[in-house]
Amino acid sequence: MFIVTILSAIWLVISIIISLTYALCLFFLRQSRINMTQWHARCYTWGIRRIYRFHIDVQGLENIPKSPSIFIANHQHALDMAVFGTVFPAQTVAVFKSELFWIPFFGLLAKLSGSIFVKRGSLRARAMIPSCQKALEEGTSIWIFPEGTRNKSPQLLLPFKKGAFHLALASQAPIVPICASRYTAASLLKGTIHIQILPPIHPHNSVEATAKDAHNAMQVAVRRLSP
Repeated sequence: MFIVTILSAIWLVISIIISLTYALCLFFLRQSRINMTQWHARCYTWGIRRIYRFHIDVQGLENIPKSPSIFIANHQHALDMAVFGTVFPAQTVAVFKSELFWIPFFGLLAKLSGSIFVKRGSLRARAMIPSCQKALEEGTSIWIFPEGTRNKSPQLLLPFKKGAFHLALASQAPIVPICASRYTAASLLKGTIHIQILPPIHPHNSVEATAKDAHNAMQVAVRRLSP
């Protein structure tokens, strides 16, 4: 595992540099960078899948709407980008915690890709809604990890933060849950990850009810997908 971990760290740096170079070229040529997040996710996934030699089984691709949507996924490991990279939709930007902006090269890449940074805390998190709502109105989807942090506990899912659901209520955009089976770096090696894209959930009049429906649906899916 030590060699695999070192190789994956090296590939992360290389993929960021490649993607950043491409993003800067698009920036100076004044070309659209709306698909840069997807481009980097696919680039990173390409290398990690060859290092870990894992397979991905995907169900529910037909559930991805053609209209701008809010994609929510379970967050369990630093390798989640490689796990979800094959299903990361086009014309979608990610929401990251603000601390990630200060990671060398990655922060600049994320900014150039249109990613939205949010500070921790419920009131601060709600500050992301105008930026996200504007993106949705312009035809761009949003990707959020609603647990807010990696789930290292035995629980299938952590409680959800409410930012994604306030956004859904404000924009009336559908929420599309994307679930990955439980894994660790060790189980990923030569293993199989099961991913299911669930049918869209249309927001209710209540943030709490919408979040509860999404959490319940994802918890059932993660339990079913996990060995």
